Amino acid sequence: MAEQAQHVGKETVRIAFFGPLTGAIAPEGRSAANAARLAVRLRNATVQARYHYDLVVLDDECNPVTGVRLAAMVAADASVAAAMPHYCSAVAMRTVEVFHQHRLPVVVWGAELPEVITGNCYPEIFRLNGSWSDQNRIMAPFMVGQGFRRWAVVYESSAYGQGHLRFFKQYLAGTEGAVVGEYAVDAEQTDFAAEMAAIRALEPEVVLVANPNARWLQAGLGMPAVPANSGLNTLSWRIHQALEGAQIEAQFQGTGGIMSPSFIDTLGARAEGSLAIRGGAPLERLPGGTMFRDAFAQQGLADPIEPYGPFAFAATTLVMDIVEQVGPDRATIAQALAAVRGHATILGPVTFDPTGQNIAAPITKYVVQDRKWVVWEDSDYAVGNRRLKGR
Repeated sequence: MAEQAQHVGKETVRIAFFGPLTGAIAPEGRSAANAARLAVRLRNATVQARYHYDLVVLDDECNPVTGVRLAAMVAADASVAAAMPHYCSAVAMRTVEVFHQHRLPVVVWGAELPEVITGNCYPEIFRLNGSWSDQNRIMAPFMVGQGFRRWAVVYESSAYGQGHLRFFKQYLAGTEGAVVGEYAVDAEQTDFAAEMAAIRALEPEVVLVANPNARWLQAGLGMPAVPANSGLNTLSWRIHQALEGAQIEAQFQGTGGIMSPSFIDTLGARAEGSLAIRGGAPLERLPGGTMFRDAFAQQGLADPIEPYGPFAFAATTLVMDIVEQVGPDRATIAQALAAVRGHATILGPVTFDPTGQNIAAPITKYVVQDRKWVVWEDSDYAVGNRRLKGR
């Protein structure tokens, strides 16, 4: 009753969340939806809030057709002031045009394909998390700084794998590092003899494997199918095993797609020293991470916090912050979002560049240490107590 009393006399503003609530990557979507609900619940419990917020939660199924249908429905609804879409880049690439046509301002919380933002530069489209470009902008010079110079890249033949290859090469340009070999492989591939023979002849210092989490492949993104019993990240550890079998002594480097317990569970101690980079950061390293973790836990949900849950929470909170400042008019919200500079969130300060990309999105480097993914800066490797291969 006390909560209802706080709503009396307040105008209700509708905002919409899009994510995969069913299907292969439903855990990520449900976690993010719960984070968005939490943000709205906390704001509605605030006496000082000018508005009462009604959150519409939509299941885009990580399917572009479904996403476009839902986006058209929501964007055409004048009562919806803004939205927080999507986890899947394939969906976001199709819906941004719909949002733009209806002038609905949106803050993307998960889709990492750079072109979601840079390919359009629509004034209504913003992204809170970093992209594949941002991840490689950090990882390429970091690896060169570790003394590595020669890479062989094995990439899954999808937009994900091709994108990481493209951006890693882009950010190696102008450094002393170079990609000396590139090898496209399929998610189901088990025989890597040809690739291993070629890589061994090149004698690279690092083998970079760029493949998405297998759950993404099973989500209807137009990528190769993965057998239902194959588990997660099977391509990553299969290539790791192939490198061992070919006696290729190179440092193993991956993208965020390899970061699941199954990679370590399968390889055991042999995974030691493997590197990866992923958007986000452990909750304890985020300015508002502890608050978010505790508030999330108080909801008593069965679904745990997934890596992009904090981004969904921050995107929803940011949208409400802007509405509180300027009101629920779509055009005014878009203008205010474009002017965001150093806005405080649980992720840290947010600043959107002219394309709508948050230039301060948290991105974290990891290394496998004692069968765990450890933040690089917290590892024995960072202080020289352990060494990467060949260093």
